[in-house]
Amino acid sequence: MKVISDIRIFKSNVANVDGCSLPSYIENQKAIIIAGRIAMKLRENHFSLGDYDHLYLNYTNCLLEGQIKLSKRSIDKYHPWYRYYDIGVSDDLYKNLDDDKGTEYIVNLIRKTLIKYFSLNNSGRIINESIDIVLNEGENMMMFFKEKRSSKNIAKIFLKLLDNGKFLPILQVSDLNNNIVLDKELGETFDLSLIGQIKLNTKNVTVCPRTNAYTKDLKSITFSLKN
Repeated sequence: MKVISDIRIFKSNVANVDGCSLPSYIENQKAIIIAGRIAMKLRENHFSLGDYDHLYLNYTNCLLEGQIKLSKRSIDKYHPWYRYYDIGVSDDLYKNLDDDKGTEYIVNLIRKTLIKYFSLNNSGRIINESIDIVLNEGENMMMFFKEKRSSKNIAKIFLKLLDNGKFLPILQVSDLNNNIVLDKELGETFDLSLIGQIKLNTKNVTVCPRTNAYTKDLKSITFSLKN
């Protein structure tokens, strides 16, 4: 079972008498950000889609309005990490998918799809609570990302997904009595490659970049801790 990684939103319409167009990305930035935050909050709650971690939702007027079903294009042995679900929308809603007028409908249908297909056991409560938090807190919503513990301190990194589409990592270090000894924003970024291993001792905390061929020029960030 994999923990959810991402939710992406697409659209396709009636192209001709032979069928529908291939899915293309919805250009509604507000809805894209909200979908990303929903995935983040679900991930924080260890929510799983099953044996894949990317959920692709395709809003289409090729289905009856309100109809939701697993798409045939999901059956792809070369891309096992995602599944497409087609969601039927009216012609009027389809025309509004790319602007703010369609945002509320898009989000409501994300909730409906998750509840319909992934609300086993306690998952329905997790879905509803996560989406409610996203809608209430907006870009102030924080997702717990990772932590490092030592004999005296706990270092945690949280993420915000801002309205501009960038992540804002926040480093917090507390003692074992939950007293905050360090609280630092690490700078807005589109790329989380700078957030790899956390090193923690009594004097310093260091955030190292991920180790791969693309991060060799990135530098670690070190902060001194209060005595």
